Amino acid sequence: EYKNYKSDILNEISKRYVSNTRLSSNGNINNLENEMENYELILEVIDDIKSSYEKTSLDKEVYKLGKFYKENLENVNNQIMTCINIFRNIGISIQDQDFSYSKYALEYMKVFLDEMKTGNIDSQNVKETFEKVYWKCPDLIIHIEVIINNIYLKNKKEIDKFYSDKKEETLKKYKINVENILLNYKSNQKQLDKEINLDKKRILDNFLSGRWNTKDYEDEKINKIYQKYVNNEILTKDNMLEINENIYEFTRSIYEYKEYLKYKYILDNIKEKFNEKDNFKNSFKDNLKEIDKCENQLKKLNKPNIFGKKEIDDIKVNEIFLKERDIFKELSKNIIYYKISENINENSTILDILCFASCFYKFLVDAIIKQNQDIAPDEIEDVIKELKKFIKFPYFTIINNIKMIEDKDIALIIKDRYKLLNFNIEKEDLQEDNLENLYNELQKINIYNNIKNAGLDLDDIKNLCEYKKILDKEQMN
Repeated sequence: EYKNYKSDILNEISKRYVSNTRLSSNGNINNLENEMENYELILEVIDDIKSSYEKTSLDKEVYKLGKFYKENLENVNNQIMTCINIFRNIGISIQDQDFSYSKYALEYMKVFLDEMKTGNIDSQNVKETFEKVYWKCPDLIIHIEVIINNIYLKNKKEIDKFYSDKKEETLKKYKINVENILLNYKSNQKQLDKEINLDKKRILDNFLSGRWNTKDYEDEKINKIYQKYVNNEILTKDNMLEINENIYEFTRSIYEYKEYLKYKYILDNIKEKFNEKDNFKNSFKDNLKEIDKCENQLKKLNKPNIFGKKEIDDIKVNEIFLKERDIFKELSKNIIYYKISENINENSTILDILCFASCFYKFLVDAIIKQNQDIAPDEIEDVIKELKKFIKFPYFTIINNIKMIEDKDIALIIKDRYKLLNFNIEKEDLQEDNLENLYNELQKINIYNNIKNAGLDLDDIKNLCEYKKILDKEQMN
């Protein structure tokens, strides 16, 4: 009898849980997210800071190839294939003879390209060929890395034209200019934020997943946060609409400030290079000349003698490849000075600098590692991803209005601004160690209001969370 009673109760709980959590996804969110992805592709195409090298992502992929050099062959081969496909997608065919300046790279790439046609770059044939060639030339991957960079340089005019034509076609297709695309992107982002904030399914999922705790959003706890940060003299029912709007604004300012502090080392790095740029104004072009000189040397060393045979000095060839790789490393550093000279000036804002920095993968990786030498590769990718997310924030009011060269006390600016809006805020509250807590507390008020504005009831959510615990526990048994 007890088992039947328990079964009936569990069935009723399950029915209530399913009926109250079976919420449809907001179709507007999916539509807006698709539009945002489309706008991001457009913005990538029309970007004027990135060269075609960055637009192809060769800067990232060649860098990874160099890093995978001492890891495993599968990663190396995947990076080589990625680079080859980048060229092919632009319409540039890669043949084994493109690697002919290094007889070792040529030997390996002949097999690699053949196996790539069958979709089996990790075949036994590839592995055996690598093993055989590697012991003859341990710098094999360096040779391939250098040659891939040179394939880009040799085809640069064609690749530049590809992206120039693509930009022109994109602007004609959408019949709007760059400024309007940016405005539309920000407008869409704001609408998307609004839809997400009020989406019943997402709110409920945050509680059911344990990301949010219902206890944090009880009236008593939220009222304490209001009383902590809002002048009690204006904390009346009639003022709540304006107060809540100001809290949203305040939260965004805190987010903007704490994220700015997170990436301030990148700003400082660019500022340092901005001050040094005149010392390196010719370095980029000098590097290109040195690379061209190395390529001519390799050409001569690979030139057949009068009998049509090649008498190649393997040691000399390897020395040139190693030298050329070092020059490419210098080139990747000096291109930043070159690009700074073209794009950054004393009127550039902090936001301009972070947007600029986000265009250069190798620069970002170097800056991140300099800031944290123990950081793992996956964590580096996360930092870059989060930076790119931050610079798309559509509510900037601070770093888009402060010039790079200005030395302003941002904490004081924020404190004075929100004091005027009757917030109880002191400069100490805006110290870096306190920002996360301040942001989280303000965000709780925003979420509390979103729950109400979405037409949800906290008690109902509590019940559903309890139902889930019961059902999960029963399932485990």
